[in-house]
Amino acid sequence: MKINLKYFGLVSEIAKTNEEFLDIGKQASSEDLSRLLEEKYNNLYEVDYRMAINKTLINKSVELAENDTVAILPPFSGG
Repeated sequence: MKINLKYFGLVSEIAKTNEEFLDIGKQASSEDLSRLLEEKYNNLYEVDYRMAINKTLINKSVELAENDTVAILPPFSGG
């Protein structure tokens, strides 16, 4: 299964890219993707990042689908 990853802010600095296509091979959840990315990018586990799937922020584990776009967002605050 292929997904499009977009990285922003501190996360893009850790990944050393703004975007990549990743073949995760099988059906996976956003939680599985987090574990995979934290293994791939050693310092990512130190960042309190959020995920958005197809422009929708998620707060729990969600099943990913072929060709989903997943944004990995750094910590942010509003006001």
